[in-house]
Amino acid sequence: MEKEKVKEEEIEELQGYSIPVRELTVEEANMELTIERFLEYMKYIGEDFLDDRGGGYIPFKIFGGYLLAKEPHLSKEIMEVLNDKYGEMLGLQEVINNYYSADDNDWENPFKVLYGHICDFVNMTKTTKMKVNRQLIQIKEHYS
Repeated sequence: MEKEKVKEEEIEELQGYSIPVRELTVEEANMELTIERFLEYMKYIGEDFLDDRGGGYIPFKIFGGYLLAKEPHLSKEIMEVLNDKYGEMLGLQEVINNYYSADDNDWENPFKVLYGHICDFVNMTKTTKMKVNRQLIQIKEHYS
């Protein structure tokens, strides 16, 4: 029995890579995003998903609104990033890092907070989830 395929014609190469995009199976496209999968991605790439162009898949302003609801104590800082003409996902990451880091060497706690929110947010979507899954799956396949 042949697996049903999910198509997306607009993307021919993975964002930021010369890796040809392949069609994902329905199961791959619908895989739940987890912090562990993002940590595995970091292992292969050497930097986190947002630093490695992956933030372009997540709608910045919509995610910022979601983050306002989840982290109301950071609303002033989040709104500063959202209202910045050049605001981006990395700005939201910096807000979380500054609040949740115990010290300059503490990356794990803020990473888990931010990527926990990213997972929860993206898992509620269809197209964004497929794009993020494609990036995570194909990078793993390419570098394995």
